[in-house]
Amino acid sequence: MRENLVVFKNVQDNKSKRKYRNNKSLIVWIASISVCVFVLGIMLGTIALGVIRNRQYWSYVNDFSNSTSYAYKKGSMKVNDQGDNYILIGDAVYIPYNFLHHLKMGRPWEEVPEGSETIQFDYGNGSTLQIWDVEVKNAKRGTRGLYIKFINSEGKVYQFDVDGASVSKIRSTLNRKKGEFKINTFEKN
Repeated sequence: MRENLVVFKNVQDNKSKRKYRNNKSLIVWIASISVCVFVLGIMLGTIALGVIRNRQYWSYVNDFSNSTSYAYKKGSMKVNDQGDNYILIGDAVYIPYNFLHHLKMGRPWEEVPEGSETIQFDYGNGSTLQIWDVEVKNAKRGTRGLYIKFINSEGKVYQFDVDGASVSKIRSTLNRKKGEFKINTFEKN
């Protein structure tokens, strides 16, 4: 009889060990699935953010291009460079576009940087481009860059920073082009 009890006890011990192993396996399985779902969520969120930012960028480039084409067809674009006001005529209206259209959007900004704007372009169709020199975080090409605020003709605002460009480069090109193109000054109203 005693032998039967020992065998029965061994069988019961094995069942409890299996139950423990099954619970442990279940916990490991649930934890693994949770980690996979979390990583998948981060990946999908990153992809979705990238798609949204890519659409915003191409929308900005399209609106920027349309405004530049409008100013070219109209024949002029007003520029306010820290109180120095003039009008770009002909191919000179493409100067800001040539500098900025290929630069990828950096981090978006909610507010305009402190200080006065450096250069403002008025395209004549309600679109404006304002450019400031700023410090760019996570810049690939130096620590300084541009803050760009572009408002299209419908009033949609694009605000972001870019590295790899500076106001001084744009300003020196504008000054060089003054001799090549007709650039007229105008008075503030």
